[in-house]
Amino acid sequence: MNLDLQQILTQILGFLLLLGLMRKFAWKPLLSVLDERREKIVHDLEQIERRQHEVDQLREAYRLKMAEAHNQAQITLHQAVLDGAQQVKQMLDEARRQAQQVLEKSQRDVAQEVMNGRMRLRNEIAEIAVLSAGRILQQEIDASRNQTLVLTSIDQIELSKKSPRPAS
Repeated sequence: MNLDLQQILTQILGFLLLLGLMRKFAWKPLLSVLDERREKIVHDLEQIERRQHEVDQLREAYRLKMAEAHNQAQITLHQAVLDGAQQVKQMLDEARRQAQQVLEKSQRDVAQEVMNGRMRLRNEIAEIAVLSAGRILQQEIDASRNQTLVLTSIDQIELSKKSPRPAS
């Protein structure tokens, strides 16, 4: 093997020169591009992390608002049910009050009709009694005076029916 020292030195010197030039013109720009790329990736990851944190906060705020809306809907529904029950109670009370008024009016009307019927019956009985007495006596009698007598007799009979009789 025949090695030429000058050729080896030239190749070493050429290699070192090439290495120096590469370092100055290629290595530093390449390293700066790699550093910029690394910084961009770190920056993008930080942004992604910040945005993920914002999304989590928005998601939690949305969940809280939905829970609040659900609670408010439940409260509104409950209040509507209570209002409906109150209205039903008021309507039932009003219907009962009206039914009671109708019943009382009907009772007053019936009592009035009974009293009117008794008065008519009493007057008719008085007229029948006067006519009968007039026919029996075969003479004309004073109808108004006799009717008054008959009415007085009927009142006395009614009073005697209402007053307790002594036990014998």
